[in-house]
Amino acid sequence: MACTQPLAAEAGLRVLRAGGNAADAAVAMAACMNVCEPTSTGIGGDCFALWYDPKDPDRVQAMNGSGRSASGLTLDTAISGCFPEGLPTVFEHDELLGMPSTHANCVTVPGTAAGWVDSLERWGTMPLGDVLAPAIELCKRGVPVPPITARMWQAAEKHLLAGPHPAAMLLADHSIAISGSGSVEGRADSGIRGGRPMLRAPRAGEIHKKPDLARTFELLAARGRDGFYRGEVAEAIEAVVRGAGGTLRAADLAEHTSEFCEPLSVVYTPVLASERAAASIFGDSSRRRFPAKAARVFECPPNGQGITALIALQIQQAVLSGDPMAAEELAGHATDSASTGSATSASEAAVEDAIASVIRSATHAEGFSASGDPGNWFHPLSPGAMHVQIEAMRLAFADSRWLVRDPSDAFAASTKKAVTSDPSDSSSTGGAASSSVAEREWEALLRPAYAA
Repeated sequence: MACTQPLAAEAGLRVLRAGGNAADAAVAMAACMNVCEPTSTGIGGDCFALWYDPKDPDRVQAMNGSGRSASGLTLDTAISGCFPEGLPTVFEHDELLGMPSTHANCVTVPGTAAGWVDSLERWGTMPLGDVLAPAIELCKRGVPVPPITARMWQAAEKHLLAGPHPAAMLLADHSIAISGSGSVEGRADSGIRGGRPMLRAPRAGEIHKKPDLARTFELLAARGRDGFYRGEVAEAIEAVVRGAGGTLRAADLAEHTSEFCEPLSVVYTPVLASERAAASIFGDSSRRRFPAKAARVFECPPNGQGITALIALQIQQAVLSGDPMAAEELAGHATDSASTGSATSASEAAVEDAIASVIRSATHAEGFSASGDPGNWFHPLSPGAMHVQIEAMRLAFADSRWLVRDPSDAFAASTKKAVTSDPSDSSSTGGAASSSVAEREWEALLRPAYAA
């Protein structure tokens, strides 16, 4: 079992010792993470799963447990709700392609609860109540807040105080009180004396209990998916979102389903470079020292971000295996047009020299010497390896941020066409004749960034 919180990992081991399998343990651990590290994960979010059964060695199964947007949300309502004064002419940095993340219209149907139930029904062996029992116990007993979680909690304190139920997610500080007039009064004792305690984020080491979350888990355990997607929990979610100006409704939750799908995969071989490039850096014995072993890497398909990892792996492999296009991108080395498929021996040698130059300069960075141990290049913390990995991830995230969306949504294809087509052509999907005012404004805003 692997996660960032030992109490959650212990819950997974507890389930395994009780006779459960990997699916049972994973759900138990995920539920406990909701208690131990609520700043990172929770039942109000989404989940994805990959399942491998040794009895069926040629197949890996995937589950998409993400929720959909509100059925009543249109592009016009999204823009008018998030930008009541109209679309801004300039976005700041990473907000270029996004909407305000704290707006209620950005809330989608929580898919995690259904994902847990569906995973156990298809792959698990234990009753849902037994799997959720450790998390319910931690909710009621309370857990000490870890240092990193405490810092993240404190960073979100302002947003939680402005929310509808701050007392459920913050602690009452009885050493500080707010008087009836609204002024803050310091208190040396724990009594309030007519004032009300000030709420704050829990500090590292303090115990925080979650009785409301325990009640939600109990309803889910007793009624299955209906305990979350129908009834009091769904109605409470609608009330909060509606109160904040969002369009998500209880009916959206009632219609939610998980999706079992075929995963995406790529074959990744951790090759250093071509024979010539490797030999020029580490000598003729480098291939014998570091034999490549191929592995097939699986990820859930879009709308999740798993494809980002696959793109990055392919970029990294292309660079290190001597792909001319990758070498030109990374090293800035010009290659002729024939290098894409039928490069001459001279151009192939130039590409290999470029790759070797990039790797050599990276591995001889300050504080690192490749001459002492050729294997350092393969160490994940070496400057050379980190350089390629970081750049590969940067490019992969850029592509996935633009292109990953719900593949079942017909609007996905028309959106991409809209931001790349000629707006003066009324026959195109993105043309003025077939677009709303909001769509045309959104198209005009995104076109320059997409073209860049």
